[in-house]
Amino acid sequence: MPNIVIIGASVAGSTSALKLREKIPDASITLLTQEAYPCYDRRRLPELLAGTIKENELFLASEELYARNNITFLKEKKVSSLNPSRRTIYFKEKGTLEYDFLLIASGRRFTLPEIPGAKRKGVFTLEGLEDYKKFIEHIRIIRSPVCIAGSNAWAFTIGKVIASNYKLEVKLLSANPPGEGELSEGFEVINSPITEIIGEGEVQAVKLKEGKAIGVSSVVFLDEQKSNVDFLKNTELKMEQECIATDEAMRTSIENIFACGTVARRKGQVEPSKNWDEVIIEAENFAENFAKQMKGETCQTY
Repeated sequence: MPNIVIIGASVAGSTSALKLREKIPDASITLLTQEAYPCYDRRRLPELLAGTIKENELFLASEELYARNNITFLKEKKVSSLNPSRRTIYFKEKGTLEYDFLLIASGRRFTLPEIPGAKRKGVFTLEGLEDYKKFIEHIRIIRSPVCIAGSNAWAFTIGKVIASNYKLEVKLLSANPPGEGELSEGFEVINSPITEIIGEGEVQAVKLKEGKAIGVSSVVFLDEQKSNVDFLKNTELKMEQECIATDEAMRTSIENIFACGTVARRKGQVEPSKNWDEVIIEAENFAENFAKQMKGETCQTY
């Protein structure tokens, strides 16, 4: 009976776990997440911010669903390191977990820039459900402008929600501004990066590259992303453009370790960012291929 561990319980990890159970009924499957929740629809987090849906409408799976499928679900478990030779996972808190086969589906996240004041109270990177809940609590009580840093559609969407639903002035710092007809009242686009976040304890202003300061009560960074692979730093797992390099069967450079979802990239290929549906298809294909490979008992590296 293979012992399969999956790091990451977003759509890639959760889909893989459920599909693996369907294909390999006798496998031991453990699904890990550092979050406090089972799989939910991250695409709908702006709706939660807008107040048009309730939190329970986000969820695509439940702890009960995992239990019914005999999947061990471990939440709030942050992986700190990995020892491939011993096939052992080490957690930030006490404890370890052994595996026969490991799937890394840890995803990517928005990051804070390395500028003065980036860790002040009132600075956010909206990635997961807990981030959004904290941000909602914050902006419900503020009355000053909000600064959004991001040159992508997601940043524009979040800015529009804040301006429209919370009636707060929004400063969107973007190198790729939307068309004038798309802007709502209280929404200003500025083509300049932040060089410093000013304030005594809490955010009071941002300083732009040309030296201008803008008074704001909070800053949201939705621009630069990085893969959630800090726990791999002492391994020799090969990377591809800051993602885990895989072959078409999602095998990595280390035997019995696989990767899928946004954290994975096929070796030697330049791929655009994967969308939600592509990640689901990839996870289903991984489980299908893995089940076939199990008939040969050993999964080779690429």
